[in-house]
Amino acid sequence: EGPIATALEQDVVPVGPYRLPGPGCDGVMVARGGALVRALWVGDEEVLVRTWAAGRAVRIRAEAETRDAAALAIERMRFALGTDHDLGDFQRRFRWDPLIGPVIRRRPWVRPRRRPEPFEALAWAVCEQLIESGRAAAIERKIVRRHGRRSACGTLRAPPSAAALARRSPAE
Repeated sequence: EGPIATALEQDVVPVGPYRLPGPGCDGVMVARGGALVRALWVGDEEVLVRTWAAGRAVRIRAEAETRDAAALAIERMRFALGTDHDLGDFQRRFRWDPLIGPVIRRRPWVRPRRRPEPFEALAWAVCEQLIESGRAAAIERKIVRRHGRRSACGTLRAPPSAAALARRSPAE
């Protein structure tokens, strides 16, 4: 891997109440030094992404070989973190709903969990569809550990690409 040539940072003020999500159960996004950290690949280029709270904003830092890859990784993480997702209409409509209203009122910052890559979202949806979440997370961790991409530093892993997973046998 080549050296990091570009580091981009962007402060995003989320729409509405917001809290960063936890790192997740699949081992892909990890908490380190007060930030959420993960590796993404833009094509064949690795991008290291760090995200943390910075006052009212969420700061997203992407380190890559090229500026274009870093910028695309920031855009993907904005989507995955839901910083631009406006839940205001939904919250106003269902605030007093007897079933979900209490949760909306107690935890207005809760947002749908998203993945930065469409294939990653699809693969994890398949894992989670018909079994309990703990077992699905164990399968996801195993996929990442056995077939995922390892970051240049060796400490981060990302889910495998669609092409890499397609080369595996059904038993794998």
